[in-house]
Amino acid sequence: MDENWKQLGLKVGIEIHQELDSHKLFCSCPAIIRHENPDLIIKRKLRAAAGETEKKDKAALYEEKKNKMYIYEAYSDTNCLVETDSEPPHPMNEEALTIALQVAFLLNAEPLDEIHVMRKTVVDGSNTSGFQRTALIATDGFVEVNGKKIFIPTINIEEDAGRRIREDEKSTTFRLDRLGIAEVEIATSPDINHPIEVKEVAKKIGMILRSCKVRRGLGTIRQDINVSIRGGSRVEIKHVQNLDEMPAIVKNEVKRQKNLLEISKELKKITSEENLVPDFAVLSAFEHTKSKIIKQGLKNGVVLGVRLPGFAGFLGKEVQPGRRLGTELSDYAKIAGVSGIFHSDELPAYGITKEEVEQTKIALNCRKQDAFVIVVAEPEKASRALRFVLQRARYAINGVPNEVRGVEGTNTKFLRPMPGAARLYPETDIPPVRLTRKYLNTIKIPETIEEKIKKLKKEMPKEIAEQIIMSKYFNLFESIVKKFKVDPILVATTFTSVLKDLKRRGVKIELGEKDYIDLFELIAKKRISKDAIPELLEKTKAGEIKKSAQLYEKLSEDEIKNIVKEVVEKSPTLGNSALMGIVMKKIGRRADGKLVSSILKKIKKG
Repeated sequence: MDENWKQLGLKVGIEIHQELDSHKLFCSCPAIIRHENPDLIIKRKLRAAAGETEKKDKAALYEEKKNKMYIYEAYSDTNCLVETDSEPPHPMNEEALTIALQVAFLLNAEPLDEIHVMRKTVVDGSNTSGFQRTALIATDGFVEVNGKKIFIPTINIEEDAGRRIREDEKSTTFRLDRLGIAEVEIATSPDINHPIEVKEVAKKIGMILRSCKVRRGLGTIRQDINVSIRGGSRVEIKHVQNLDEMPAIVKNEVKRQKNLLEISKELKKITSEENLVPDFAVLSAFEHTKSKIIKQGLKNGVVLGVRLPGFAGFLGKEVQPGRRLGTELSDYAKIAGVSGIFHSDELPAYGITKEEVEQTKIALNCRKQDAFVIVVAEPEKASRALRFVLQRARYAINGVPNEVRGVEGTNTKFLRPMPGAARLYPETDIPPVRLTRKYLNTIKIPETIEEKIKKLKKEMPKEIAEQIIMSKYFNLFESIVKKFKVDPILVATTFTSVLKDLKRRGVKIELGEKDYIDLFELIAKKRISKDAIPELLEKTKAGEIKKSAQLYEKLSEDEIKNIVKEVVEKSPTLGNSALMGIVMKKIGRRADGKLVSSILKKIKKG
């Protein structure tokens, strides 16, 4: 899709949430992700309450209507009463604040004189308290990408949410191991005007974040994209993980908004919101249906239908690749807990006959220009689903709804309405934090990734330098190279290509930092050969590197010479390549191949 993005009025802003490498923000619990069975379970339900404006947040109301149970799993040895919302928060983690301020300085932002912690309403159950603690720490930052300034109006420090473990129609389960982990939130202005630029800005900010003491690995950084075009609405796309997919996601969202605006323009000529009324009818046409899906639903439910005046032909219109307007209506229906809808633009299909379609049109008083939607479910659930369908149909007449969407491939799907603006309230349990000039002057600004790459390029190829710097093992790499006299290229390739190759072969590596330190200490002391590294990593359990290394003890040159002489004497007519194979089979991984080859050539020459 080759668009004139300026003419479309494309505006994109990015929100990046990066976990910091320290203990939790408002308690002393460690930032450890657990996989064992929890030993503490808490169950709660969400209830929307009116704020000081005497209005209930529409996103909170939306979640309350789901009538879900929220289940929280915790551990008695790594979680505390703060995370279960049974005790007030402790003072802010000073190390986390220092790291967040380092990020702010690298983003050219100005720290505040005083930090005030706020409560931000959270409506999806991921916080036990129903709100997230967040604090603005710096403003008016920017990054430069390809000579263009992208402004960063706000930088916050906040606590991460609980980790979603499982979900069904009746409940959502969160684990509290992640709840409370300190993270920095960076929000850009909507200064990005091209899909490719989105990826470049996210990459630039990501490189700056990795220059500081942040957590690495899957789930430690999350990116949300806010997209709008002229005449459309701001749509927030949550948790975009893959940088390479960002341009395609933005392009598809732009296509969706363009198509919705075109559909709106045409619908306004035919119908209006006032025509969309909840005039539902139980449809007897399906009493003897042969449709397996309908028959299954009729065991405990009914087939309920509603007419959409003027919508004939519109529900089948594409809004994104593989997604039609009918899909958008279906997303809203699913709020009520139904699996989906059937609409007239796609029927007859799914075992529903032409005759059943015609009988449905008659029962719902459909005219030629009208569409209909049917749902098969329990009566109350079906009725709620069709009310949400009507709500989305009204939005279709008006254009692009302001909503939060999730990623589905490079498409997006509806998650929830956009939360209201008045969501922040002062946190009364935490006193303000003064940022004095004396304190700010003690904060050491770290070396940036770009500076580190320049230095590493002097010691190794650029590609390897970039791979290790972006790896979660970079801090460990730096520590090992600093501690031992060992080839940095060997250490870097071990943490990148060697581990990647083992993983590709299905080998599960569960070694900790101490194991890798032990490994390279043995290499530095010339106790084992570098050729032994892949096999040693593959066959060693955590904590047993030194024990396992005994099987790979490096042979002395004299021992290697004796083995080579023995092989050459037994097979004097063989070539060097064949002899090398026999020798290495005897030696295994207890010597470097280059050294063995050199000794073999000398012995062959006599």
